[in-house]
Amino acid sequence: IDREKGKKSKKVARWVHERLTDASGCTFPRSLSVLLKNAQAKELEYEDLPHIPSPTDRLLRANSLNEGLFSASRERCEELRQEFKELDDQGFFAFLSSLQQITELDAIENWWNNNELLKQQYKKFSDFTDLFQQMGIAVPYNENRWRFADIYVHGFKIKRAGGRL
Repeated sequence: IDREKGKKSKKVARWVHERLTDASGCTFPRSLSVLLKNAQAKELEYEDLPHIPSPTDRLLRANSLNEGLFSASRERCEELRQEFKELDDQGFFAFLSSLQQITELDAIENWWNNNELLKQQYKKFSDFTDLFQQMGIAVPYNENRWRFADIYVHGFKIKRAGGRL
């Protein structure tokens, strides 16, 4: 089943899988549970709105899936904040909200250069980028830019690339 009506719409399973997979290719089953639980809760809100007809060709509307994704992303990001407390303490996760989903590596390097504690812990900038690549947050997009994984975009409030959700 397509996520939405229209020729360019993705199949629901593919859309969900892409958005719950991090940059290193790991998919989080717990995030799927969160997505579905919150999508269901959003969908049930429509029962109280009789002027909005229920879809006849799907269980969950695209809007409900989006709400579920936002919740799953926030929860996954909170898990990373807990696991990498030193990065959270240094403001790295807060800094991510100033970036685009596909961002210039220079912006991250400038931030790292201005953070003495992280420079002591990660002697070279490449050590730092290796860390967040291993965490699955981002991977190289091309020579000068990196792309953040969809699962982290909403939770860390990274600005979306294009109009895609």
